[in-house]
Amino acid sequence: SVKEQGSYAHDGQLTLMRAISLAGGMTPEANRRKVKLTRETDAGRRTVEVDVQAIIDGRIRDIPVAPGDIIVVPESAI
Repeated sequence: SVKEQGSYAHDGQLTLMRAISLAGGMTPEANRRKVKLTRETDAGRRTVEVDVQAIIDGRIRDIPVAPGDIIVVPESAI
């Protein structure tokens, strides 16, 4: 649930919030509390769920994004 889905260039300093911003931001339907970040590691594919609202509120730090990471912003169930 971002305005412009797609692949975006990684400049070496990309964060989760910056990546979402590059995609035009979240739509009103976005579930800000259950954003998924998937990364390939030596141990295999890992997915974590991130509460982006907590980043927006300043309760947790923004997360660095690595080249090849996949970010999914789901719609709210409502």
